Amino acid sequence: MGLAGPIVRISPNEVHLSDPENYEKIYYIGSKAPSKAGYFYSAFGLKTAGFGTLSNELHRVRRGALNPLFSKKAVLQLENVVQSKVEKLLHSADQKLAQGESVDLYHGFRALSVDVITDYAFDNCYNQLDSPEFAAGFFNMLQELIPRGWFLQAFPFLLPITNLITPNMAKKINIYLYNFLKFRQVFCPTSFGYICQAFKHLELTSCLLLQRCVDEITTVKQQIAQGKYKSARKTIFHQLLDPVATEGHVVPDVEDLTDEAFTILTAAADTTGNAMTVTSYYVISNPEIYHALTTELEKAFPSSTTKLDYATLEKLPYLTAVIKEGLRLSFGVPGRLPRTIETQDVVLNGYSIPRGTTVGMSSWMMHRNPKIFSNPDTFLPERWLDPANTAKLEKFFIPFGRGSRNCIGMQ
Repeated sequence: MGLAGPIVRISPNEVHLSDPENYEKIYYIGSKAPSKAGYFYSAFGLKTAGFGTLSNELHRVRRGALNPLFSKKAVLQLENVVQSKVEKLLHSADQKLAQGESVDLYHGFRALSVDVITDYAFDNCYNQLDSPEFAAGFFNMLQELIPRGWFLQAFPFLLPITNLITPNMAKKINIYLYNFLKFRQVFCPTSFGYICQAFKHLELTSCLLLQRCVDEITTVKQQIAQGKYKSARKTIFHQLLDPVATEGHVVPDVEDLTDEAFTILTAAADTTGNAMTVTSYYVISNPEIYHALTTELEKAFPSSTTKLDYATLEKLPYLTAVIKEGLRLSFGVPGRLPRTIETQDVVLNGYSIPRGTTVGMSSWMMHRNPKIFSNPDTFLPERWLDPANTAKLEKFFIPFGRGSRNCIGMQ
């Protein structure tokens, strides 16, 4: 923004857009022109998962198979899963505080997120809240690996070179990269367990979590094939392994399913955990906001033993404002989400953008645009309390993206 203008050419074939009005022209339901830019998703090495699928048609089919699991109705029916994990985190925090210890909410919130999504979507909780230091090793691995993806997006010509890195080479470079490569390459529970024995506890935690994805998928696929699969509810594996889950659906293999599971696991851990961390920090560090929020909650739930049910919580205006402001400043995916124009040329800010050009916008820039969000770097829940102002802000509020490729876990 500023002196650079609303449209900037950042490579021979890509432009970055900052004009908020362009967002709905690029990311909208039913769009046939923009498709995902291959270099962006290749950098993360998860192209077969719904998040990284380049084909709009393939994504539509994969998304159609998973949508029933993530509808608002489905989420509300399993509210007890979320409630039970929250209670476990609170109990752990109470114990630590009673002993005069600090509580690591950075990892605690991420462990909470993983336990919710694995119980909800896999019907097999990973119990990260029960592990020492809330399984910090797994989340540290993510923090080590994710910057690799951002780097390779900026320098995609290095991707073929990085693909040549073997596990033995990675072990000398970065233990977390080594864990991830073994996770991607080995689909035999026995051999994977043998590999894990070589790691120290911190590395073992992340390795075993990755192994568990592979083990579980392999087992479920065998059970479904033999007609022996039993589950209290449908899981993502059950959905994706069902040949009639949705029209045009093709049952993925174990590797594709592993990519899907790992994508969901990573997204839950990092984006949701980060949103809770950021929101809690701003609330706790501002006495006025803390007082206003706790007052509203205590009025809605006078008894400390009352369960904070979702139906009541979603009607609390100040809590809703706090959550929206937390989502605005926490950024699930802060960088560009590039799309390649595949049909006719489009005109943006007076410039004709030819077919084949990659375009992209950033939620970080959108949510910090002072023309839309006054004092954008300040946590101000009050900005969401005026209905007239909220309607304007909602148009440019994109924590979950927009269109057919928006976040499937939004509910």
